[in-house]
Amino acid sequence: GLTARLYCNKAQTTLIAAAARRADHADRLRFVVAGGAVLGREGRLADHLATLVERYDLGDRLRLLGHVDDPVPLQASLDVAVNASVHESFGLSVLESMTLGTPVVAPRTEGSSYLLDGGTAGWLCDLLDTGALVDAITEVVADLDGVDAPTDLPRVRLARRRARAFDAARTGELAAAVLRVLGDAT
Repeated sequence: GLTARLYCNKAQTTLIAAAARRADHADRLRFVVAGGAVLGREGRLADHLATLVERYDLGDRLRLLGHVDDPVPLQASLDVAVNASVHESFGLSVLESMTLGTPVVAPRTEGSSYLLDGGTAGWLCDLLDTGALVDAITEVVADLDGVDAPTDLPRVRLARRRARAFDAARTGELAAAVLRVLGDAT
């Protein structure tokens, strides 16, 4: 599943195309795309996504959930969290999924590569490459078949450890330290 606000940069269309390719190979896979209009610049993207789901005949395999007030329970219920963003300077949904112990597939952007430690804490794929995204999702699903829980996977365990570095208290302490240094410099 993919949780992100509706925006062309978030590349929901890439996940839909990947679902269409994957639908030919595995009847058991189901996909969700959660997120709604937030900034008012989405245009007709929601309609376009619905058209793609219909065109690819994914009605029974992919659900467009629209806006979800609290995406965390959804992210926790996913077998695989997908971030398909074209540009990601940080990746909040990636970090949230890491914290929850949900395996993450994301493109090699600055933010995702950093958070996923170059792929040791998740599965990275080439940007906007539907085939690579399908391959990464397939790899995660195969890895999950061999364990009792996602947290049994070494990459997911590492992801959870890495996510702790971004907790609110630690982030606040670092921000305060930066502000002290800046105050001393003036």
